[in-house]
Amino acid sequence: MEDVAIRAGVNINTVRSIESGKPVRTDSLFAVMNILQLIDPMIEATNPYNTMLGMSRAIDELPQRVRR
Repeated sequence: MEDVAIRAGVNINTVRSIESGKPVRTDSLFAVMNILQLIDPMIEATNPYNTMLGMSRAIDELPQRVRR
């Protein structure tokens, strides 16, 4: 835990907070996740276009074709 904190440039209490599910600053969370090589899976998991609802909403947002 101490090694992760040092490599991420955060306090060890921040790593403990992340582990216990307590709120932390976003940049600290990303720094720790980057050290643990979890950034890409997190981005993939939170991408709205990876769900049927997200894809449906994206299609709804496309501009309608304009006829002359």
